[in-house]
Amino acid sequence: MIPATELFFHSTHRIGRMPFVAGMIVLGVCTWASGYLPDVVESPARVVVGYSALCVLSLRLHDCGRSGWWSWMILVAAIGAGTLAPPLAQISTIALALTVGALAIWPGQKAFNRHGPPPAKATA
Repeated sequence: MIPATELFFHSTHRIGRMPFVAGMIVLGVCTWASGYLPDVVESPARVVVGYSALCVLSLRLHDCGRSGWWSWMILVAAIGAGTLAPPLAQISTIALALTVGALAIWPGQKAFNRHGPPPAKATA
């Protein structure tokens, strides 16, 4: 099992599908819960959740053999889903759901890639 600090605050290795799904669920709950925080705490909490989302997405992209920089585009789509006009927000939400869903089911590379060994071998 991957430690929470490595999952949410590091972006230099690889994770499998199940830690990715678990991390996204935790981040979704934290995003929802941050709406109930006082204004003074809400903004810093959203920054931490955003950074953690970048890290989790980056780790999963690394497992698929892609650059972690793509996680920025995914985060921009997530922010856009809440700030755009309704038709564009719906398109952004659908694109975000399809992208995260694809990352959740897409198998990672079985061999060593430029981001390290496969997750199963990394913990052995």
